[in-house]
Amino acid sequence: MKKKCGILPLDGIKSGVVLLQMVRDFLSNPSMAKVISHIKINDGAHMEDMPGPVIVQKLRDLFLELGLGDVGIMLDLKLGDTVGTLANYGIHYSGQDILTISTISSGEGFLAVRRAFPNTKIALVSVLTDMKTDVCRKRHGHFPDTKILNDIRNIEEEYAGCREDADPLTPFDLIVSSPHELEFLGYNLQHRYGFVVPGIRDKWMASGQQKRFTGVREALELGATYVVMGAQMTKGNPKAEPLVSAEESRRMTIGEIEMAEAVFLDPNLMQTLYNCGGFYEGRRLVAYAGKYDAGGGEERNYVGYIYANFAKIDEHPVACDFVTMQLAKKIRETLGYKPDVIVPAPMGGLWFGADIARHLHCRRVMAEKKILALEDKSNGQKEKSTFIIKRHDIRPGDKIVLSEDVCHNFSSTNKLVGLVESRGAEVVAIACCLNRSTIIKTDWHGIPVIALEERPIDQYKQDDPRIAEDVAVHGISFDPKGDWDKLMKIMENGI
Repeated sequence: MKKKCGILPLDGIKSGVVLLQMVRDFLSNPSMAKVISHIKINDGAHMEDMPGPVIVQKLRDLFLELGLGDVGIMLDLKLGDTVGTLANYGIHYSGQDILTISTISSGEGFLAVRRAFPNTKIALVSVLTDMKTDVCRKRHGHFPDTKILNDIRNIEEEYAGCREDADPLTPFDLIVSSPHELEFLGYNLQHRYGFVVPGIRDKWMASGQQKRFTGVREALELGATYVVMGAQMTKGNPKAEPLVSAEESRRMTIGEIEMAEAVFLDPNLMQTLYNCGGFYEGRRLVAYAGKYDAGGGEERNYVGYIYANFAKIDEHPVACDFVTMQLAKKIRETLGYKPDVIVPAPMGGLWFGADIARHLHCRRVMAEKKILALEDKSNGQKEKSTFIIKRHDIRPGDKIVLSEDVCHNFSSTNKLVGLVESRGAEVVAIACCLNRSTIIKTDWHGIPVIALEERPIDQYKQDDPRIAEDVAVHGISFDPKGDWDKLMKIMENGI
């Protein structure tokens, strides 16, 4: 499990003392602590024996006492009021990680909340999950998905009209929605926001108050960032035949989460790569595509301690869409116009290039790899290859953007530029997810390099004395993607 994703709601408790003891008991359970990212309270902020702000602080202290500093607080107040009243909440509350606010509030109200809670993620609540679809349509003139989208766009417009440069760019960070709206909202919002998703009821659970629900695995695969799970984590299903205990329900829930082909998207590209299981750093070195002259006419691959495996992103359509949407936007902004064709470098750039072209509404032309010599591990050599184009056409005068997943030595770029120019076209940019040049190159022989992330990563010759001990003890992987499971175990064990 790469990231905790469960939000535990604690409602209907009459005492702050009891609430705190329940949290202690729940989080002392290893299976609960493995899943829970936040404790959610709403009526829990209105106890007779303990004010809400005190409960928030005591919860924070309890997490630290239990050694669970990665657990946060979701204050589910669904705030909706005048600008001044919304701002006043910030005088009383601090320490929560997520705060919900209703669409009742104006754009100015969202700005007041942003300023009053600068370190809190704001979650928008538009349609509650206990509202039936036909009721939403009759009351608001929209189905739940289009109502939520309409609210978001209107609030974004109002907020943009009153925010200043120092304020966050968006009025909120998260959207609260049922699982049924996730796919529609994720695509239309271009993955700008995360999602808090109630309505989690797996097949072994009894139906609850939510009218629009799915199992946890399906919700995560549809794009949920966090899933709100109450009875499924704390009670199980005592009415089932045979009964499902709370511990059995937690065990099955963890199994569903671990089986989910879920992608936890993050504005930070490298964090998204890590969340997808595509980042390696360890003592066993890995071979890069770039080569150097080892003498006697022999070429060898550079090696290093870090490997960014973007194949782990491009195999997930949601993650690939998230990354390429941002890169397509950056290409258009940098060039000031739409290119005619995207030519991906095989194989790493194929999916990325295809999706970039889709977002830019331009053509895509596939270059194919032609093997010249097979890999020779005994001589420290990866395979040798060149590129050809025979499936599609490049026209004279076409303005071409080459796409790769990672740029460093620009060895693939060199081959592709020659291939494209031989057809009478012009390479106007090189686009990549990660530019890992040791000295960051913003252009290559006058061609601009457009990257989502620029992060220098050291590389070494295989006989460099600085890495000699690690080469002798841990060796070199000349096929990092083929050895990926082994590399992940090496990183997990801190070797």
